[in-house]
Amino acid sequence: MRKLQEPAYWLIFALPWPESQGDAAMAEAAYVVAPPLVPRNQVSENAEGVFAVAHFHVKENPGRRTVWFSDLTRWLAGRDNSWQGLGVDWEAALREIHELPTFGMFLQVSRRGYMFLLDGSPEGATVTYPGGERERLTAREREAVHADFEARITRDWANYIGEMAARGMIHLH
Repeated sequence: MRKLQEPAYWLIFALPWPESQGDAAMAEAAYVVAPPLVPRNQVSENAEGVFAVAHFHVKENPGRRTVWFSDLTRWLAGRDNSWQGLGVDWEAALREIHELPTFGMFLQVSRRGYMFLLDGSPEGATVTYPGGERERLTAREREAVHADFEARITRDWANYIGEMAARGMIHLH
């Protein structure tokens, strides 16, 4: 039960912002999956490539339990590599991971958190607002958003697994 409720880490990636919530301040626009709980023999080489990079990233950053897909893209760039360089079709991989018949949940994010979740640039993105004002997304705020996501996922994931068990959808021994 503990392994299901408290996996070693989670992978989080952005989904398209829901068109029906175009002006909303918050939306379920991210997806969370626990790679350690996904049977590797049930995924394609592309999805396995993403999970393998996540695994190595976590080994190198042992205190972190939430890994953003954009973190992985940055991490690869810092090693002069890329998804293409690894032969991973990352778009196909994320579509597949989102549709896997495994434990996963949607995460409600703010528009600002969403910008950070999408930003895979090593130096941090610059946002240009409609009035022409520009702002660089800072590493400090990125870490604060990471901490918020991790706290919420740690709490909500355990509840999610507990509800699945209570409904008889999974059996915990």
